[in-house]
Amino acid sequence: MALLELHHTTGSEGYREAALRVLDFLRGCAGVFESPMAHKVARAAAMAGDAETARRIADFLVSQQRETGCYQEDPEAMDSIDQTAEIAVWLLQIQRELDPPVPSPAVEPPGPRVAG
Repeated sequence: MALLELHHTTGSEGYREAALRVLDFLRGCAGVFESPMAHKVARAAAMAGDAETARRIADFLVSQQRETGCYQEDPEAMDSIDQTAEIAVWLLQIQRELDPPVPSPAVEPPGPRVAG
């Protein structure tokens, strides 16, 4: 993600090329598409325009959500809320990269009416 942010900030293609090489390596790692820790890979993939990788990991993460809404076996565990919030934020960031919100048109408040 840092390399892609540097590319975005500087415009240097070298950062983007390096990020794509890292993503290519990560896609080849065993278990990356079934890892609860791969949310950062999914975000980087989304930032790089690799929707297939991003969605595949995001779909896995969503499939792991429990009926209680959290991602841990024990919803009362100390890190359950923290991990659930973290995964929710990563999923939101991935979604925003893949489907950026369309800005709504500016609506100007009505001005004073001049009688005339």
